[in-house]
Amino acid sequence: MKTLKWFVCLAVLTTGCEEDPFLVKHDFKVKTQYRYHDSSEDEPYGFTLYTYDHEWRLTKELISDYPGPAFASNTYEYSNNGRLLHKKRWAMQGTNFPGQDESDFTLIWECKYSYMGNKQIEKEYHDNELTDSSVYVHSGDLLLEEHHYDFRRSSNWSVFYEYDTQKNLIKKITVPDGNYTAYYYSGSNLVKTMKFNSSDSLLAESIAVYSGSGGTEIVETHRVRPDGNALTHKRTYYTGLLVEDIQYHPAFPGAEWSCLRYDYYCVLDP
Repeated sequence: MKTLKWFVCLAVLTTGCEEDPFLVKHDFKVKTQYRYHDSSEDEPYGFTLYTYDHEWRLTKELISDYPGPAFASNTYEYSNNGRLLHKKRWAMQGTNFPGQDESDFTLIWECKYSYMGNKQIEKEYHDNELTDSSVYVHSGDLLLEEHHYDFRRSSNWSVFYEYDTQKNLIKKITVPDGNYTAYYYSGSNLVKTMKFNSSDSLLAESIAVYSGSGGTEIVETHRVRPDGNALTHKRTYYTGLLVEDIQYHPAFPGAEWSCLRYDYYCVLDP
């Protein structure tokens, strides 16, 4: 299964688009995400199927055990001008059973979106009760997230973003705790991440190591520790597309915690 999944990814990328003599430009959209406990497994334990409309806007994520059944989904609805209006979470309530499908799902929560200038406002409802809201402020890049959790307790949280002239994220600040994260680059590659508290004391540091050839790039993220660096993530890209993402266990260095693999639709531009 592992070899097969890599073949599917590479076949889509190398033959699905690049050999089309009439192709001027191309893009890719995720078709399937496969979930494994670790990269040595032959079969996934679950997967997510992605569905798009004729404009290649995401309309559904169907989440299933492998080979089945489906047990949850996210659906998306858009306005005539392409703005996201609704995101709905559907899922089984109670015990799963063989043969269940989407007709057995119930609505768990719904997010409704509205817009004011460069602000996107998200309101989340559970059983028709407003429970959370978020405001996203954009100016090309995301500049600010403002979250309001659990209206009964009025919990607030904000995240501010700063970018350099190359549109690289260089700083993320959270409020009210005042913690911030600084990002450092070599060219376009992120090479170091450092997280500080409001008193500028270092809380965590990570470095990224790049390798690969022939269209394949491997990016390993290591947590810097006094007793030696610990591998936390290993991502493999082919022609710029993520095809495998391995996360390592924080308490057991070197042990894989999860593995995700992807294949893609090839989108032909008119």
